Amino acid sequence: MFLISHWAAPPGVLVPVLLTAAIHARGLRRTTAGHSSVGRRSPGPPSARRRQRGREALLFYSGLATVLLALVSPIDYWSGVDFWPHMLQHLILIFIAAPLIVLGAPWLPMLRGLPARPRRKLLRLVYTTPAGGRVRAALHALGHPVVAVAAFLTVFLVWHLTVMYDLTLANPYVHDLEHVCFLVIGVWLWSQLVGSYPYSPRWGPLPRVWLIAAVLFGNWMLAIALTFARTPWYPAYARVTVPHMPLLADQSLAGAMMWVLPMIPLGITAFTCLNVWLDADADDDDHLQAMIDRTRATMSVAGGD
Repeated sequence: MFLISHWAAPPGVLVPVLLTAAIHARGLRRTTAGHSSVGRRSPGPPSARRRQRGREALLFYSGLATVLLALVSPIDYWSGVDFWPHMLQHLILIFIAAPLIVLGAPWLPMLRGLPARPRRKLLRLVYTTPAGGRVRAALHALGHPVVAVAAFLTVFLVWHLTVMYDLTLANPYVHDLEHVCFLVIGVWLWSQLVGSYPYSPRWGPLPRVWLIAAVLFGNWMLAIALTFARTPWYPAYARVTVPHMPLLADQSLAGAMMWVLPMIPLGITAFTCLNVWLDADADDDDHLQAMIDRTRATMSVAGGD
């Protein structure tokens, strides 16, 4: 019954997600058909570029589908009954939907999918006006990796304070705002961990491993506190009238999920960063060895003369 009943179709979720998908699809068609004056400067034949765009589109649409899974499936209904589905909902938005959206690199297709006149006005505003310059400077500052991680940990902690969390259960608009915050802060964080064309991470692969460690550490601290707390943190769940788990057992399960589940995507990302860093280090070693060999050969020739 958990997966069958209580599906919903809230317009406040469906309309933005479907509109986003439609704009992206329109922009992707324009890009593929060659109607855009701005093209991706990627190596390889056109077929390879099309396959790359197809893979990115699949990731992006999977991210949007994951948003729907979190917000229209029974997970959303049961999040008002027990704490652990609510935690699952947050983890899906931050650690599954957000990285899929970022890996999908939707920014240029979304821009190209806009009607021509609004698109030109937007670009003119951003790139030719003093206000646009200030916005770009602010976004550049906010895009610093340390700022992104600090903002993520702060937002994640604030929304799990008792007063804020109980407010989300009492007010649906606050609940919706919470979801928007988690998705936005997730995209913000993951853009610095994996990059999202045309934007690249500010830091190299090894420093990004330290960013991931900082995220995991902050997440673990909150998860451990929830898992081993001796009193319920969120009394609003005690007022639920339908049958639900005992509050402490529910809270411990939610804390364990927060503790374990983020390690999967973050661990994969950290392993990938380490692999890239080691490969680059091996290339540097090969280059150094080649220089040493050339130097020895030169010295041998000089000695023979």
